[in-house]
Parts: sequence; C-alpha cells; structure tokens
Amino acid sequence: MDWLTFFSKIIDSMAWPLSVVLLIFFLRKQLVELLPGLKNLRYKDFELIFERKIEEIDNKIEKAQLPNPESKKPINEVPSEYEEKYKHLNEININSPRAAIIESWLLVEEELNRLSKSYFDDSINRTPLMIIKQLMKKNVVSKELLEIIDQLRQLRNEAVHAPRLNPSVYITKEYINNVFRVVEALKEIK
Repeated sequence: MDWLTFFSKIIDSMAWPLSVVLLIFFLRKQLVELLPGLKNLRYKDFELIFERKIEEIDNKIEKAQLPNPESKKPINEVPSEYEEKYKHLNEININSPRAAIIESWLLVEEELNRLSKSYFDDSINRTPLMIIKQLMKKNVVSKELLEIIDQLRQLRNEAVHAPRLNPSVYITKEYINNVFRVVEALKEIK
C-alpha cells in the first residue's frame, strides 16, 4: 500500500464521523434551542417523558392551588398522619423508584374508595377513574383535580407496565409529593 492509498483510506473512513461532528458544531445553537421541545428522549434507562409529565403535574397542582401537606410544617416534614407513610415511601424510593410510585398511588386509590363509599349508595366496585369522573359529575371535584389524578394514574401505569422505565429518585420523590397533595385535597372533601 502506498502513501496515497493510505491517506485516501483514512480520509474515506473519517468523512462521515467528521461530517457529523462538524454539523453538530455549526448547528449547536439551533440544537440547544430544540432540546426543550423534545417530547421523548431515551438513552439507556433515562426517560425524559416521565420527567416532563411530572413537571406538567407540578404546574397543574400549583395552578389548581391544591393543599400542600408539607406547608403545614417546616420544610421536609409532613403532617403526622402522613409521616410514617411518607418515610416508608421514601425508603422504598431509594431501592426501587418504580415500587415507590406504585405504593404511593395506592394512597390515592384509598382516598377515592373512601369518597366512593360516602357519595354512592350502591356496592359497585369502581375503578379510580370511574370514581373521580362520577364525583366530577356530582360537582364534588373539579375538572383540574380530575386531570391531575388521571395523569398520576397514567404515570403509575407506566411504572407498572414499562419494565425499562427507571425514573430517578428525585423525580419519584416529586411524584410522591404530588400524590400527597392530591390525597390532602381529596381528604378535604367531606
């Protein structure tokens, strides 16, 4: 192999990688502007979708002005009625964020079942979504609360049915905090 062939092969093998690097370099500002608009990004076990949905729920909760159990006590403390459950969920979260999501959702289901028993005389076994929709029809809960609960339910379903989903401990803690705010709002309904 002569020098000309050698350099030709090197240039040939580096053309595409170099083109991609140069393209990214020259378009970096435009690419950075596009990142916030991404709806779905997967890299190994990282799920941007889940995090975006948590942020969306946070915004809706703030907009709906749901009660914040943590605001009744100093930061990082919750009312005593929740304290044990909150600690337990955070312990689970350290080892298995998916399990913490599933366990925390059960608190919403418990509260919805309590409301179902107090507002409906029949003994029909209702799903959480059925309960909340029927409570909304009776003007017991707002449409905003219905949407928040439904989004929490969808995220719980993702945790159950998407085996590759592995949300961060921080994101799961946000989910748990949102669940406690929803539970507090449901408890205020008599």
